[in-house]
Amino acid sequence: MKIKNFKSNLALVCKKDGYIHFIDGFVYVNNTYVFLKQKLSLHGFTPKEEKFMNGKSIALNVFKEIFRYDEVYVDGTGFNCSKKGVDCSISFSRSSIASKEPKVITDFSMDTPIVSLSVDPDKVAILQKSLIFVGRKQVELRLDKDLRILKATTPSIEESEQVGVLKL
Repeated sequence: MKIKNFKSNLALVCKKDGYIHFIDGFVYVNNTYVFLKQKLSLHGFTPKEEKFMNGKSIALNVFKEIFRYDEVYVDGTGFNCSKKGVDCSISFSRSSIASKEPKVITDFSMDTPIVSLSVDPDKVAILQKSLIFVGRKQVELRLDKDLRILKATTPSIEESEQVGVLKL
């Protein structure tokens, strides 16, 4: 049973050779079609841990290893993981693209109403599995003005703390 770890499987939204980025208290991850931004506190990380994570990245395979553990704590060197008496330390890695991803999430508006929409259900399923829900599982979907991006939020969590984006 997970005591303290990531609450959603961010690997579902990450490219096979991609990275998961931690910037200003948020985690950013994408697979070209689905983009996800979540507040780290939603996963149970403390403000001190968020500061340690700020500006850092981890590779997809590293995240998958971390996600296997029940307890995860963060310090200045990386993640300290524990499960049934097995402990490991995983160091942060750096990625030059980390600073580009937040711009993708925040630079679109949702002003244009639409009549119809075609969406790949597999991409929607990835987004649904990676969002964090409190209470009822409900997703609000909105399109950007150019009808190229579908923005997903959950009513139980503020948009400023979690937003998913599906590239159409």
